[in-house]
Amino acid sequence: MGSGPTFPNPKYFWSPTGGWNNTPKNYKVNTLVLGGIAVAFMAFGKLVESQVVFDRAAVHSQETVDKWNAAAKLRNKHIEETGQVNINIHDRKIAMVVT
Repeated sequence: MGSGPTFPNPKYFWSPTGGWNNTPKNYKVNTLVLGGIAVAFMAFGKLVESQVVFDRAAVHSQETVDKWNAAAKLRNKHIEETGQVNINIHDRKIAMVVT
C-alpha cells in the first residue's frame, strides 16, 4: 500500500517496562489489586464527603427579614404608582420605564 517495509522487532530486548507485547505472568492479580485499591479510595471519598446546607433561620433573624420585606413592599408600591424604577448609582438617579 505504499507504506514501505516493516522493520522486525529485535529478538532480545530489555526495558524496565517489559518491552514489546509484555504480558506478565501475574497481570490478572495486579489488575485486581489495583482495582481494589481504586474502589477503596472511592468508598473512602464517599464516606468523608460532606454537603453544606445553610439554615436560613440561623443566618438571618426575623427582624432583618421583616425589614427587607417592608423595603420591597415600598419599592413595589413606588413602581406601581410611577411606572419607574429609580436606581441610585453614585448619587445619580437613572429612571427606567417598566413595561
